[in-house]
Amino acid sequence: LNPDHLAARFCRGQIWGIGGTVKAFIREFESGAKPWYQCGQPSAGNGALMRIAPVLIPHLKTGTLALWADVALAAMLTHNDSASTAACLSFVRMLWQFV
Repeated sequence: LNPDHLAARFCRGQIWGIGGTVKAFIREFESGAKPWYQCGQPSAGNGALMRIAPVLIPHLKTGTLALWADVALAAMLTHNDSASTAACLSFVRMLWQFV
């Protein structure tokens, strides 16, 4: 996962069902005043959880520790909150066990 690319992607095109946390992230990131890792909002909303499942796909064959780093980075990008990140990690763990 490349957080710079993911942050830029969130700023392009329309996001269906976008919440206030992602809107605030986009505003801060697009301002250029901060790098992506300082734009995540202190929110335990469900936005990161709703979009986290695809992060598992590139790791299906290997299942290395990089999966967990990618999940944490993808979650924290917009929702910089330990509860949100823990929920995303737990959900991906359940998905990993399922597949």
